[in-house]
Amino acid sequence: MLAPALRQDLLERLDALARPPGEVPQGPLLELVVDLFLAQSEVEDPERRRACLDLALSLVPRAAPEPLRAIASRPGLTEDIADAIVRRGDRDAVALLVANRSARLAPESLAAVADLAWRDAGLRGAFVQRSDLPGAIVDKLWPSLHSGFKARLIASGFRYSMSEVEEVGRETSAALRATPAAPAPCRRASTPTRRSSATG
Repeated sequence: MLAPALRQDLLERLDALARPPGEVPQGPLLELVVDLFLAQSEVEDPERRRACLDLALSLVPRAAPEPLRAIASRPGLTEDIADAIVRRGDRDAVALLVANRSARLAPESLAAVADLAWRDAGLRGAFVQRSDLPGAIVDKLWPSLHSGFKARLIASGFRYSMSEVEEVGRETSAALRATPAAPAPCRRASTPTRRSSATG
């Protein structure tokens, strides 16, 4: 529970953010609290920052999808809030969070998202673009990735064994061979047609 003075101060700051002079309130409470939290200095005002974080974490589980998805894209999103979004389980919010490369995710959240990405091609595509994937997560996703994603991960330095590089090369070659070639222009057959032996 917030101390009364701190609670009042927080409410006044939220009110100032929500109500610019002469305007009606702007934005859902969760977005305002997260923005206020991200704006607080961890060094200069740790108590207010912690109060904002606690309030944000209490709001995430019951927030509507729209503000949840809005905060998932916030630059510099901290691990606490990102992990709360993953636990909430809204697929679109998680996808936005994964695509937000400045958002920090705990190893447990990365593992949870990897489980979702295994069955979700769109999420998988965003997930492999991240630079903070541990090797264990890459190992988990590897069998479900197509050759393009594998090639990207290899180029990023996740895997260097020659057998895996060769595997990706084989898959890419097979995919190219499986791609239908453009139809060749119509040409008349150059071989003469066989005549029936019954004709005189």
